[in-house]
Amino acid sequence: MLNYNGFISDKSSEYYQNQRIEGEIVDLFDQTANVVLNNQFPTLLTIGSSVVLGSPNSLSFPMFDQIRPQLQVGDRVELFEGRLFKHPKFHATLQVTLEETLNPPWKIIDTNRLADLKTKVNDWQTDEQPLSAVPFYQLLTKEIVAFQSAFLQDNWQEIQTQIQRILGLGLGLTPSGDDFLTGILLVFCEKTNHTNRWQQIITDEWYRTNRISQHQLYFALSGRGKRSLLQVVQGIGEGKGSDADFRQAMAQTFAIGSTSGHDLLWGVLTGFDLWNEKGEERK
Repeated sequence: MLNYNGFISDKSSEYYQNQRIEGEIVDLFDQTANVVLNNQFPTLLTIGSSVVLGSPNSLSFPMFDQIRPQLQVGDRVELFEGRLFKHPKFHATLQVTLEETLNPPWKIIDTNRLADLKTKVNDWQTDEQPLSAVPFYQLLTKEIVAFQSAFLQDNWQEIQTQIQRILGLGLGLTPSGDDFLTGILLVFCEKTNHTNRWQQIITDEWYRTNRISQHQLYFALSGRGKRSLLQVVQGIGEGKGSDADFRQAMAQTFAIGSTSGHDLLWGVLTGFDLWNEKGEERK
C-alpha cells in the first residue's frame, strides 16, 4: 500500500480527534474530490491539492496529482488516528497546519486596500465582457441592491425575502448568490444579536441550494473559509500582512473556479461597505 503525506487544519484535526470517520466519494474534479461522511455533520470532507490547504474540513496533499488517478466516484475512504485510508490502494499520514482565524469587530478598516478590492471587483470581466453587460449579473445586482437597502433599514421581512432570492441563484458548484453571501458572512461573523438574527435566516433557507454551498455557508457563519479569502478579509479589517501579501491573496481568490472568486470578493466588498455604514450599530 502506497503512503502519502498530507495536511489537515488544526480546527478540523481537533474536531475529528478520536473519531473513526467513513465516507464515499461523490464528486471528483481535477484538483479536489468531495467525500460524503456517514452519520456526521458537517457531512462533506474535501480531499485535494494545495488549493484547499488550511481550509475547513479539507485534507491537502502536495502530491494530489498522484493520488487523483486512484480515486473514483463511489470509492470508500476512512479517516482516523491522523491518517486517511483508501483500501487497498494507499493511506496518508496527516500533519496539522494552522487554519486562519478572523478577529472581528473590525476597528480600523484599511481604506486603501478596500478601494483596491473595489477597483478589482468592478473591473473584473468574464468572456471578455464586463459583468454589467451579462444578463444574469444584472439580475443578481438588482437583488443585492435590494438586500443592502433592507439591511441598512433594518427591514427584516425584506432581508429574509432577499436572502431567499439570492440563495442558490446562479449555476456551478457554488452558485454566485451563495458565494456573495459567503463573503458577507465572513465580514459579519462576529456573534451579535443582529448578525445572529439574519444568519439564522440563512440556515433556515439554505435548503434552497446545494450541498457544497451549504457547507461553505455553514463554515462562513463561524468565520471559516478558504485561506486566501480569509487573508483578504484580514488584510482589510485588521491591516494584516504586507500590501504584496494582500494583492497575492486577492489574485489567488480571483482564481477560484469560474466566477466564484469574484463573487466571494464581491460579498466581502459589500460586507465592508455595510460595516462602514452601520456595522458598529449592529450589536
